[in-house]
Amino acid sequence: MLSTMLALQWEHQIPSLSVHDSLVAPAHSAETARRVLEKNFQSRREVTPLLQVNWPDPPQGDVRQSRERREIARLRGCTAKACGSQSAQVVIF
Repeated sequence: MLSTMLALQWEHQIPSLSVHDSLVAPAHSAETARRVLEKNFQSRREVTPLLQVNWPDPPQGDVRQSRERREIARLRGCTAKACGSQSAQVVIF
């Protein structure tokens, strides 16, 4: 986990926190965190981990509209303005 956190910080300038068997990273960087964690796990354990990204809950209001906004933000790389300060969790199963 530490090697993943260091790689995220040094190579991608993404802050992260380790919580048991997961990483918490900014929502706009969740896919990068997932890829780096998967790569580091594979290189050390020689097995592909089962990973899941737990996205933040959508804001209250029209759920369909929130999902659409989240999908658009994801496709655009989710700028800080689109994601705000929300975090996503990448979990190892």
